[in-house]
Amino acid sequence: MSDEVIVSMDEAISIAKRQSGAKNIHLVGYSGGGGVAILIAARRDDIASIRTIAGNINTQLWVDLHDITPLYDSLSPENYAHKVRHIPQVHYVGAEDENIPISIARSFVNRSKADFLRVITVPECSHTKGWETAWSKLLQQYDSTIVIN
Repeated sequence: MSDEVIVSMDEAISIAKRQSGAKNIHLVGYSGGGGVAILIAARRDDIASIRTIAGNINTQLWVDLHDITPLYDSLSPENYAHKVRHIPQVHYVGAEDENIPISIARSFVNRSKADFLRVITVPECSHTKGWETAWSKLLQQYDSTIVIN
């Protein structure tokens, strides 16, 4: 989640958007990619929604929970929560995820004070297992979960 990575991903999204003719972007990120999605969205004005799956969206809390060394040269998504608070968001958390527990998503919610944000616990999912089955059902719920009033 270094600035260099975020700049590179942001440029790739701009190229894809230009080539496709898309007007808005929906970002989806799994694990660390959830944090990347937040960091990219904080730089853009064309993001229509953010969805994270087992997303590490508070790296400092994650480091503290696991008593590990902080990520080197990484930006912290939780410090950008206020910049994406206007974007509809759904953060999916595995009910059995010990790596990225629900406290990570809740802490992000508390920092963002967003109007259009939901945290959804997904049963029978750990950090790495169960998502392949759950994801097709979650995608079908897209319209009803992302447009939050």
